[in-house]
Amino acid sequence: MSNDTKTSLDDLPIEILVDIYKYFNLPETLKLRLNKRLDQVQLSTRHSIKSMQIQVNGSKCSYIFGMGKKMIPISKTLEAGTFNSALRRISRITHVEWANLHVDAKMENQSQDDVSQCIDAMFNFKPEFMGINVNKEIELPEITFSQLLNMAYHVKRVEIDANFSNITAEHLCQIRKLVLGGKFAMKSFKMRVDQMAHRFLKDCFGVTIDDTGGSRNYYSENKSLKMFLIFGKARKHE
Repeated sequence: MSNDTKTSLDDLPIEILVDIYKYFNLPETLKLRLNKRLDQVQLSTRHSIKSMQIQVNGSKCSYIFGMGKKMIPISKTLEAGTFNSALRRISRITHVEWANLHVDAKMENQSQDDVSQCIDAMFNFKPEFMGINVNKEIELPEITFSQLLNMAYHVKRVEIDANFSNITAEHLCQIRKLVLGGKFAMKSFKMRVDQMAHRFLKDCFGVTIDDTGGSRNYYSENKSLKMFLIFGKARKHE
């Protein structure tokens, strides 16, 4: 009579453990054990993905990975806290060329913190392009100057179509000067500046724009002027 051999997490290949973590809803105790096992190994980047779109709708988040021009959903919608944990785990074995975050629903304070953590988690994918797009009627958690610096260090192209009240024209000038004078990855930076545009031009270039007459109405109504090229070459979206 032979004894049945039990299989533990240590016996399974790392690739299978990662797939279990990505695609299955696990009991909390098993999830803790799986996390501990995955933290014991060093995972190198195995996957290179063309694009990733992250959608935030209130307290719910979802993501879609794209292979070439085809977008392939590989995850169900998750609670924001669980979602960010999953993003960090997947980023350990995945490089994404193009990453975009879209927020389209009002959020409570806790959800705003989760979105801020989501922005940080996006850096782990080492994207070449990073975009943040927010409905103009929605208040997004404040992006920090250190997050802008992180983008400058690691991301080649950044486009932020969102308003952040704590980011000033002076901050944008500092980013521009640092990137142009140092060893940063960033090559192009566009951001929605709204009323900050004139202050940025004055602080950074000493240029003053006359708002008298009809120019003010044209400036405020023409949406194409909202996205301001902080530095880099203007180019069409791919």
